[in-house]
Amino acid sequence: MNTEKTNLHLVEDVSEQEDVVAEKAAQERTGRDMSRVAMIVSLLSVVLLAIFFFGLNRNIAGVADEVKALRTLKSDVQVLGSRVDSLEEIPVHMQYGMVSEMETQSVLLSRQVTDPEQMERLQKVRALLNEFKSVLVKK
Repeated sequence: MNTEKTNLHLVEDVSEQEDVVAEKAAQERTGRDMSRVAMIVSLLSVVLLAIFFFGLNRNIAGVADEVKALRTLKSDVQVLGSRVDSLEEIPVHMQYGMVSEMETQSVLLSRQVTDPEQMERLQKVRALLNEFKSVLVKK
């Protein structure tokens, strides 16, 4: 069997008074419902704002700590740079010390040498050592 469903809408006469009352009730329910939704949305936005604020605050504090660490690192690098510069000067100081020691030894040797020819050679060596010493001082 073929049964056909028909949707029949019955139209009833509604008086204007009942229509106005129904409309006001619908507006009242809708307004109340929207106020609840607005309240929930505003509370959620305040919660999200607080979460974002504290998250950003923590990140900014972390960045500030990193900047402080970099400043101390920069000063440490400067100290190490000055130490390396002083270490680079050590070979010159060692050469100067060795030349001074050689000069002192040549003076002691000149007291023991009696041969004039050897004394002349020793004087040439001392002159060369003094010249080399002056070159080291200029560096």
